[in-house]
Amino acid sequence: MEIYYGHYSVGKEIAVSPDGDGWFIELAEPMPVGTTLRLVGLDGSDKLVRVQSVAEGTKKGMYVRLNQATDSSDEPEGKKKKKRR
Repeated sequence: MEIYYGHYSVGKEIAVSPDGDGWFIELAEPMPVGTTLRLVGLDGSDKLVRVQSVAEGTKKGMYVRLNQATDSSDEPEGKKKKKRR
């Protein structure tokens, strides 16, 4: 598994294990909560995930879940189409 933050690789051959409805990613320097990351598997799978929580004890890493798709109501005001009257 390779992890990307934007266009930057955060790590290659990272250990990722299932955890409930998400995954735990072992990483010495986990990203902050709320960060969106891209996971690319060896099989070519590509997933957008969001950091839900961070573990900084003996097992360092982060818990992530699939990033929920946004709809047009989440767009900034300048991007929304205005209705004509």
